[in-house]
Amino acid sequence: MAALVVMPMDLAPIMMSLRDERVFENGIDLATIGYALVALTVARMVPVAASLKGTPFTWPERWAIGWLGSRGVTSIVFAVLAYTQLPSSDAAFVIKVMGVTVLMSIFLHGITVEPVARWFERRPQSVAAVETEHP
Repeated sequence: MAALVVMPMDLAPIMMSLRDERVFENGIDLATIGYALVALTVARMVPVAASLKGTPFTWPERWAIGWLGSRGVTSIVFAVLAYTQLPSSDAAFVIKVMGVTVLMSIFLHGITVEPVARWFERRPQSVAAVETEHP
């Protein structure tokens, strides 16, 4: 378990070596963008919605939690762990995908959080509806 702990001071040498690798030197290809979109949608939303089955959350609430839930920090930690263990070319790919996924997450969630919140504001859930759905 201790091997999964990443301390901020451990990141400095990794970040310095990333600077030398020029991960984004050739730009961002469609496969990387596609993977990031899958990670932000299906790979995240379906498991979250499934894990909330049996809770008092409605389906729209489950999908909102899946869409807006935190994922940047976890992506960064696992990318750093992969970077330290994988061969150089694979590690660079993981860092590239993580970077694109986190940046897309910041952008897409930033522009959608307010519309999602307003949608929920216009459609308040009644306690009776929630209790009927989940006795």
